[in-house]
Amino acid sequence: MEKFEFGENIIDKLVNELDKAESYIKIVVFQIHNKKVINKLIEKVKKSVLVEIITLPFDSIDKKVREQVTKHLNELKKVGAILNICDWNIGDTSHT
Repeated sequence: MEKFEFGENIIDKLVNELDKAESYIKIVVFQIHNKKVINKLIEKVKKSVLVEIITLPFDSIDKKVREQVTKHLNELKKVGAILNICDWNIGDTSHT
């Protein structure tokens, strides 16, 4: 198993790990902004790999990049990825 450490090459390491998936990819993540990661996930879905993501609502994404990130996540849904939105509200544990 690959050990991930913060650094400039983390995205490339992550994409390489995703590329190894043959059956499924399950991701729980605060947000996905990186187009390389999105493109790899789209590629894997198109190769019949089940991709399931749990992430925060689109309105939690910084307004500066929200439109672009929402577009990328919707592309993933369109090709068949399962996108689960985890509603949340700081201070209200019923949403977590």
